[in-house]
This record gives sequence, C-alpha cells and structure tokens, in this order.
Amino acid sequence: MAPTGLALHDQLKALLDLPVAIAVGYELELTGVVHIGDQMISAERIADLDEERSTKFGPGRDWTIEVATSTVAGSPVGVERFRMLGYRPGEPGTAQPRKAQEPSPFAWEERFSVTTESIRREAAANHVWAPAHHHIDAAQRAGLADIILDTSSQVARLAGAAQRHRPTERIVGVDLAMKRSILPGATVTLGGIEEGRVSRVSALVDGREASQGTITFGG
Repeated sequence: MAPTGLALHDQLKALLDLPVAIAVGYELELTGVVHIGDQMISAERIADLDEERSTKFGPGRDWTIEVATSTVAGSPVGVERFRMLGYRPGEPGTAQPRKAQEPSPFAWEERFSVTTESIRREAAANHVWAPAHHHIDAAQRAGLADIILDTSSQVARLAGAAQRHRPTERIVGVDLAMKRSILPGATVTLGGIEEGRVSRVSALVDGREASQGTITFGG
C-alpha cells in the first residue's frame, strides 16, 4: 500500500475553497496479507477536520483522510491516514514558531542526495502526479521554493532504511510526520534509533529535521 490520489481530499479542497494542500503526515497500519490475484476495494472518509488557522503559507485548515482497504471478499488489509494542510497561497499568515530540537544520538545513519530529476522520477514511479512534485512554476504558485519530495517517496526512504537494519522482521505500521519540505540539491541524512519493536528514523537536511518516521515491526 502506498499514498495515492484521494477523491475525497480533492472534493474537500473545493468545498472549503482551499486550492492548495500539502501532506504533513501519513500513517499506515497493515492488518492483513495480500495474495497474488486478490481484488481490492477501498473506502474513504474524513477522519478529522480542524477550524481555520494561520499558517506560514496563508489561511488554512488541517484535515485527515482515512482510507480503509480490504479484499472484495471482506478481509481487511490495512488502513492509511493522510494528514493534510490546505491553504490559500498569497495570503500570508503567522505560523506558530517551532521549538528547537536537541539532536538525538543515532544507532545508524544513511545518506542520499536529492535532485530535480530524482524527485520527478520517484513521484512518477509512485503514480503521484500533483504539480508541486513535477513543475517548478506550480510549486512556486503554491508558495513553495521549488518542487518537493512526495509523501510516498519519503515513506519508502525511511521505512526502507529501517527495514535494512531489521532484515528478518516485517513492517506492520508506519507513522510519518513531515515538518519541512525536501527540495532539489539537498543531501538527506537518515538517522535511526531502535526501541524494541520500533525504529524511529529522522530525515535531516543541513542538521535540521525535515521529517520523522516511526516504523513498527511485527516479527
């Protein structure tokens, strides 16, 4: 399972008159096994919708879309939760300042470089076609400095790093919190901390945490 286009999300943007929305978090809970030949069905619902607030991009609202997937025979497979921020670009607001974070000592580290082409290539591989991941002018109209690394790619990068350090265990859950956009030209350091059945993986750019994933293993 991986983040894909959400019909309900697009309808909500139009209803609330919030033309731009970016992902700020993603959760995945795996509850079943998919076999070759299985036919899948998904149901979407609005799990949470907050009041309008000021953001650094302009007036906006937070919401969560939940997508439950099962086989057509009725066997649950998993639940995805997309945490989104919708906003009106060009109407600057005041964002709450973030508290400085103390760096954590990592048990392991990996690094990868991000380019314009790698962002486009990974988004296309994940069937993510939102313009902010492909076209610089569209990203800038949305108030971003450049195209940004998409949610699916971040899930794959952080969860993949955690899996490499637990090769005999199976991922059963992912919780990704995105704090800053990852742009072309970045060198990303992935740092992992192991806590029982959980790997906490941070993605750092220039020493600042851009996102953090909590990866849960089930044996």
